[in-house]
Amino acid sequence: MKKLLFLFVVAALFFAGQMKPGNRVITGIVRDATGPLPAVNILVKGTATGTQSDESGIYSLSIPDNATTLVFNAVGY
Repeated sequence: MKKLLFLFVVAALFFAGQMKPGNRVITGIVRDATGPLPAVNILVKGTATGTQSDESGIYSLSIPDNATTLVFNAVGY
């Protein structure tokens, strides 16, 4: 599970890095081997900026350009 989330975060930050300077929007789906994960908290590390995945595991988050790490937290994992 941790490997899957790590790979997802790396891919999301890579693609978001291709956008124009300033704040950028990260979107994605949080899932594990069994499917999408709802109600996962996603935070920019070291800030209070965050969001939560919806019932389909989908999230969207506006982050500053200097952000390098997202933290995913789900109750029960």
